[in-house]
Amino acid sequence: MQNAGEGSRAAFQVPPHLLDPSHTVAVWFTEPPGAVIQFTRPAVGTVALAEWLVGPAQAQLVRRFPDDCPLVFVLDLGLMTSRDPVARPILTGAARALKERVTRSVLVAPLEASSIYLASLKASISLLRVFGVTVSILSLQEALESLAPAHA
Repeated sequence: MQNAGEGSRAAFQVPPHLLDPSHTVAVWFTEPPGAVIQFTRPAVGTVALAEWLVGPAQAQLVRRFPDDCPLVFVLDLGLMTSRDPVARPILTGAARALKERVTRSVLVAPLEASSIYLASLKASISLLRVFGVTVSILSLQEALESLAPAHA
């Protein structure tokens, strides 16, 4: 997998497999099986975006990868400017439902996150960990590098 050049936030140089109707969130399906989910422009994390992710985007993911296949996720919130508080339980509910399949999840924090938002993000991660979901916070570059299989 090749990431985009300097100055670009795009995870990859190829078009995404999915774009939400507002073209705010892009999804690339990956090998190892999973997805990179990325805000494409500065925007609020809305209920509509959360519902798209747990609806049409998740349906495509499930069709693409068999039910018993372990999954890896990268959620790049770098360009998310804020979040509707109602969006979080929609996403965490879906994460809990997929926890048996998710082997690793990586979050990329918003570039301009306040200390209050970062504390809220860390609280969400702690909650997901209680439910058995493995989550870490990395930079976009580190997150994309973590997708590459380990070489012996």
